Amino acid sequence: MAPLTIFCGNNSSGKSAIAQFLLLLKQTVESYDRQRVLNLGDKSSLIDLGTYKSLAHNHVTTNNVEFSFTFDHKLDKISDVKNNRDYGPFKKINFSALVSFDQKAERIVLDTMNYRLMNSETVNFSLIRDQNNYELKSDTYKIIKRTGRPWKLPPPENFFGFPDEAVAYNQNTGFLPDLSLSIKNLIRSIYYIGPLREYPERQYQFSGEIPPHVGIKGEHVMLCQGQSCFLNNRKFICTRLSSRIWLTYLSKPSMQERTEEIPVTS
Repeated sequence: MAPLTIFCGNNSSGKSAIAQFLLLLKQTVESYDRQRVLNLGDKSSLIDLGTYKSLAHNHVTTNNVEFSFTFDHKLDKISDVKNNRDYGPFKKINFSALVSFDQKAERIVLDTMNYRLMNSETVNFSLIRDQNNYELKSDTYKIIKRTGRPWKLPPPENFFGFPDEAVAYNQNTGFLPDLSLSIKNLIRSIYYIGPLREYPERQYQFSGEIPPHVGIKGEHVMLCQGQSCFLNNRKFICTRLSSRIWLTYLSKPSMQERTEEIPVTS
């Protein structure tokens, strides 16, 4: 995507589906449940997609769901000391995943995930499901297993993360967490501002934590833009926010010039 990307198309052509897909990945990455392959959401999440049936083609739960995307990511050389070879550096990563619905367990499972590192040469690493366990494979990189370690791996982190055992069970895969982190940082960099806005409040109470973004409905704008008025980790209520202040706050160097700060005693 470019800095400004506009999607155009007929009704029901898939424009909203692209945004929903990105939000699905974001709320999955930010979920506290690392075993949940995809967080389909609920009424309190960014998006609520219902059940797996809503995702599957023709709403048939026996159909797989597959997705992939490519993004720019600079990755230094991978030095394979065991095989005396260097790979890279790389400039792009292509990620793909295939998920399905386990009818017996009634949950979404990851069947395969694949990282393809691209530049002048291509190196790939895949995690492939084998019943309840997984196996790490590569067509272009010779993975050397540690003696005395089991070959099968536990489930990954969500849809993208190599388990810790993928490093512990092998001698030359210490870079795999960097690949997982590249996906996590990419998805976390997505911020969504919805079509609806909340009206400015008369008072804003600061608890000591700066919001990471302005919020889906712009509800955190004043707290994000007014960090300079919160001092010494004390609680303040910002009052007398008039319409004139909201229209002009972007041109002011400090929130102190357009608000009154009233300390709140604990």
